[in-house]
This record gives sequence, C-alpha cells and structure tokens, in this order.
Amino acid sequence: MPPITARFKWTADDLAVGRKFFGRTAGNSVLWFVLIFLTVIFTSLKFLLGNRFEVVLVVAGIFGFATFVGITIVTRLVRPYLLKREFASRHDAHEEIEWQFSQQQITINSTDGKSDLQWSAFQKVLSTPAGFLFLSTAQIFHFVPRRAFASEADIEFVISLARTHAREFKELK
Repeated sequence: MPPITARFKWTADDLAVGRKFFGRTAGNSVLWFVLIFLTVIFTSLKFLLGNRFEVVLVVAGIFGFATFVGITIVTRLVRPYLLKREFASRHDAHEEIEWQFSQQQITINSTDGKSDLQWSAFQKVLSTPAGFLFLSTAQIFHFVPRRAFASEADIEFVISLARTHAREFKELK
C-alpha cells in the first residue's frame, strides 16, 4: 500500500493541544514529590507544636487554596497566552508540514528539511481524539492533528501501522 500522507499548517493551537495530551502522559513525579514533602512537613509540625497544630492546619488550608487558585489561573489563562505569543515569533510558525506513514518508515517534510525515521525512533505513539502524539523521548513529542489526514480511513490505517510497528502504542479517549 502506498504511504498515507498527512499535511497541515502548524499552528499554536496544534502545539497547545499536543501539549495538553502530552501532559496527561508525562507522569506526575513533581506532584508526588510535593505530596511527600508536605506529609513530612506536617508530621514534623504536629510533633513540634502539639496542641497548636490546628492553627497550622488553618494556615496551610488557606495557603493550599491560594496555591490551587494560582496554579489554575496560570495553567488555564497565562500559559496558553504565553505559548501563542512565543509561537508567533518562531521562524517556522504556520509553515506546512507533511508526514508520510508507511510500514517501513515515517517521513517528515518541512521547509527546514526532511527526516526519514524508522517507527522505532519513537518511544511511544499515542492516538488522541485530536490527533497523534509521537514521543521521541519522555520529554519531546511531535503532534499530528487529525485534520491533517484526507479521510478517516487514513487515520485508521495509521493506527494499525502504529499498533504493529511502534515500540508502544496507546489510544487516549
């Protein structure tokens, strides 16, 4: 079968959507570190303060709520704004990118060059409702939006190729 082609103009929205799904797969090692750190702190405070520990809990609750609100504002409002602003200054913003998928390899074409990669070049391939994430490492990903494909049959063929040839393949809903 001839290669399946996915062609699209790369946008800040593509990057934001890819980052959103990538964030769901990246793991929460920082969150676990913070939870363990807070457990140690609160256990130490309980031991040191005894009966006055309730005051610490109230202050910690207020601090925790303020932190939650701050993180929510940053991740929902500030981060997308900064991402779009930074994207606009990229030399390759809004350039057309072409991916070709075959059983032997994946070819990526852009104005910056051409790459022929084996499926094994990607640690993981994820199919999401918005497109595909190709993870080169645990920190680096490429995103191909579903709108880049000519048909749903092309998308299904790429899913079957990824299931067969990728080191790890997963479908996210």
